[in-house]
Amino acid sequence: MVQEFDLGLVRGPQGPAGSGDMLQSVYDPNGKKTDIFSYADNIRMKTVFFDVYDSDWDEETKQATVSVSGIQGAPHESKVMLSIKNTATPEQRDAWRRALVYGAGQETGSLILGADGDIPAVMIPLMAYVWD
Repeated sequence: MVQEFDLGLVRGPQGPAGSGDMLQSVYDPNGKKTDIFSYADNIRMKTVFFDVYDSDWDEETKQATVSVSGIQGAPHESKVMLSIKNTATPEQRDAWRRALVYGAGQETGSLILGADGDIPAVMIPLMAYVWD
């Protein structure tokens, strides 16, 4: 014997016949009509590795410009996410945490890093995830 239960799930209002719940005005308000799966397949991400030396930092501006292959400058800037490499020593990880490093800008072939905290007094091995 099969029993049926009403779970009391709340559904949104039903639209005109054939509209379903996936309305363009909600899910594509800017009219891009992009196939999200195709879009995700075409995202090009690469990981680049580089070192930032204590001598790279300008003490006045608290910035360092480092050469990194694969970085595009304006007008088509790359999206970049920074991380310290897992091979970093405890001293390097501590300097990274105290420096509060952020991406301050980019030029073709280089990243400009800023420090909201203490300028690192040691070399820090970094990696950047770069999306074109």
